[in-house]
Amino acid sequence: MAGVREEHPKLMAQAADACSRLLGITPTEVQPPRRAPVGLPESFRCIFGRRSVIATSRPNARALALEARALRELGERGVPVPKLLAESEEWIIVEDVGSRRMSRELNQGGEALLETWLDACLTGLAEAHRAGREARLDAVFDPLRDGRLDELLQMVPVLGGLAGLDAPELDADAIRQAVNLTETNFIKHTASPAYMVMMDEAERPVVLIDWQAAGPGDPIEDMMTLLSDESLPDDPGVETRLIANHLPSFGGAERAGAAHLIGALYVVRRLVMILSYKGADDWWESEAALARDLPFVRAEAVSRLVSRGQRWMRQAPELPGLAGWLASVGRVAMTKRAD
Repeated sequence: MAGVREEHPKLMAQAADACSRLLGITPTEVQPPRRAPVGLPESFRCIFGRRSVIATSRPNARALALEARALRELGERGVPVPKLLAESEEWIIVEDVGSRRMSRELNQGGEALLETWLDACLTGLAEAHRAGREARLDAVFDPLRDGRLDELLQMVPVLGGLAGLDAPELDADAIRQAVNLTETNFIKHTASPAYMVMMDEAERPVVLIDWQAAGPGDPIEDMMTLLSDESLPDDPGVETRLIANHLPSFGGAERAGAAHLIGALYVVRRLVMILSYKGADDWWESEAALARDLPFVRAEAVSRLVSRGQRWMRQAPELPGLAGWLASVGRVAMTKRAD
């Protein structure tokens, strides 16, 4: 087929065939993802002249069907998600909302719009939670993996090992009681800025993409996944206003302590990921870091996370001594150089 690139030609031809069968139009070109995926790509941009769509296939047919159902149910209830255009057992086809990922925009001159964009993202996530409750999606999707909070707690000694520092002992029972995660809401789970696409539309300033990992969970997980991401510039004032304004829609204003606590643990997890990918090598070039579905392996990312994490740790009495320890981790990470 004219216009098919050489990357993954078999998968790209299958995407073109899916468009032909489900939409009745044969693409003139099929493009692989602009962001390099981990593993084989599952989504392709299919182009018909001036129009394009995104064709997606997943290894698990049930997961693909659930993703299609989420897009349909959420879209019908006004949630800013890509419009579902067609589906089969092997493929779903959705509108192409472009490639302006918020993670990239914020690191390429978009810092002035930080609060506006994050406000739109949090509003969209809250709408998704509401719509998910109405559609009872929490009862349809598979539960998220058990032990998520325990996994977060285990990241503290892992980070210490990466930095060569002993980690403080934490009271796991006190932390579990303070956070008290629920499983009764439908949440996105992948709520990071890399999965938020900026749009030039008044009614849809942001579109929430990638719903394959969604399932029952606690809304506060989505909120703090977004706000803890290393791609966000560190702005305490913006952060304070957003948490105060949106927390009532993510579990209640009384859960500020839980938000700071789980956010601090998310920061630790992001640092583990960054330092694990970096290893003994140097920091990634900015463009290369932003072009991949991977953590932002940059020195400025570590600086942001350490500052943000310390701020939240100081507001979480269940994390005594962790703020000072995190500062030491940051100093070690920033001074390590490639061999």
